Amino acid sequence: MSDRRNNTGTGWSWGLLVLLVLLATGVWLYTYRATFLAIPYNDSMDYASMGRNIARGQGITSAYMTPLGLSIHPFPQPNLWRAPLWPLILGLAQSFLPSTDPVVAGVTGLFYLGGLVLTFLLARQLFGTGVATASALAYIFSAQNLHYSSSGLTEPLALFLLLLWFYLLVLPSCRSPRGDYLVGAAGGLFYLARYNALVFMPLVGFYWWYQRREEGWRPLARYLAGFILPVSPWFIRNLYLFGSPLFSLQQYEIAMFNWVNPAYTLYMVPSPPDVFGFILTHPRVLLSKIKGGLLTFAGDFFTPDFSGVALALLVLALVAFFLPLDRRAKELYLLAAGCFLVQLGALAVIHYIPRLFFIFLPFYIIFGLAALKWLLDKICGHRQALAVFLLLLLTLPLVGANLPDWEEPNVYIRLADQFGEPLADLARLVGEDEVVVSNDGHLVAWYSDRPAVKLPIHPDMIRELEKHAPITAIFISHRITWNTPEMDVAWWEIFKEPPEEILDFKLYRVYENGTLVYLKEKGTVGAL
Repeated sequence: MSDRRNNTGTGWSWGLLVLLVLLATGVWLYTYRATFLAIPYNDSMDYASMGRNIARGQGITSAYMTPLGLSIHPFPQPNLWRAPLWPLILGLAQSFLPSTDPVVAGVTGLFYLGGLVLTFLLARQLFGTGVATASALAYIFSAQNLHYSSSGLTEPLALFLLLLWFYLLVLPSCRSPRGDYLVGAAGGLFYLARYNALVFMPLVGFYWWYQRREEGWRPLARYLAGFILPVSPWFIRNLYLFGSPLFSLQQYEIAMFNWVNPAYTLYMVPSPPDVFGFILTHPRVLLSKIKGGLLTFAGDFFTPDFSGVALALLVLALVAFFLPLDRRAKELYLLAAGCFLVQLGALAVIHYIPRLFFIFLPFYIIFGLAALKWLLDKICGHRQALAVFLLLLLTLPLVGANLPDWEEPNVYIRLADQFGEPLADLARLVGEDEVVVSNDGHLVAWYSDRPAVKLPIHPDMIRELEKHAPITAIFISHRITWNTPEMDVAWWEIFKEPPEEILDFKLYRVYENGTLVYLKEKGTVGAL
């Protein structure tokens, strides 16, 4: 009789999950139709253009490059910057579908739905179907979640994979040799989507060893082997090309985003910086950068734009730390909090980016609602049905306090339209194996379908870039007045009063919005 009741309860729970997925699909489609104009981020365009290269059989190569990157590997350039899994997924999609913003948005939305499924399953595993249902509702309608769900960024994929990793940690069937490998492999997949997974690995490894300590060191060894399996091809590739399995241009960001090298300055210089030397000679600069990142975080943390949830729900998630939750739930809470803190420390040193904390959204939701359920259980006593009903009822205002604005588009203007004419001219005038220098290289790479490199600090550095790539055009948009603060004033002077020539690049046209296109004289491509 008990088994039959359990089976009925499980079947009902799966049916409920199907209904929630259908609801989320409807909400996503409505949000997409009401708000989507274009993928809104430079990073989105970079991932999308890399995916198109993969779909064409060109490997994991970059369509958007930097002067720093060209000094390390010439054009055509293997990806030096991004984790590979998201471009590979976009490449698979673009093998069958057109390379357009809606396709990129749609693929991103699939991981919004996948994250919903895992949020429900993890919450159900820890706290039961009531908390799982409430968590799913808060997840579905989160304004920040819906924004990223069509963004083309890695955020939904990374959230999905982190949830998968943590779900396997609490799944009873994973307490086995096969489970050890699965947990490690999930961590490897997460690393291939987001490099900061590397700082999570020791914490998750310790957690897993503690859970499986009765078997000694063997589960931990299998966990590490499981991690190595999916990442080893990428490690070998990086070791062969760059001499380090963990290579990424992001390692140079330690020396950036400070008053010595503001913003992305060093990416605009065609020579690798000495990061270790910078740390030794500028310790106070680095400490000031860390302090600035932590202060920015302190100002961000309690805002829905950062957490993706209503303030009350975030406070409840913090309160959960002090409640006598189930031991398994409390240990996972501590693990998630530990991962949050080590990521904060790492990003304060490298480059503090608030959206990288989006991956913790489900944990605020699950543990916040679990805290609310605990309080309701105390009030309702043994009347569990009443406690669940009140939980779902109180979830509604928490959801309502953080709904998206369905009347506001996801971008203020579609850049492909704003720059349609110059981008079309570049596609017509620049060869597929020629490179454009631009302050808006992401736009050129994605919408003109031409390789592009970020502006160097000074126009004279173009000569150095020509040693590494066939530069044939310069595209300077009017956005240079605000989106490239690191540039030398010489670029501003060019935009303000366009000369007829920049080196041996002739002015082709000044467009209505002030955008400039310069073309290299015939017969001088690659000339120094």
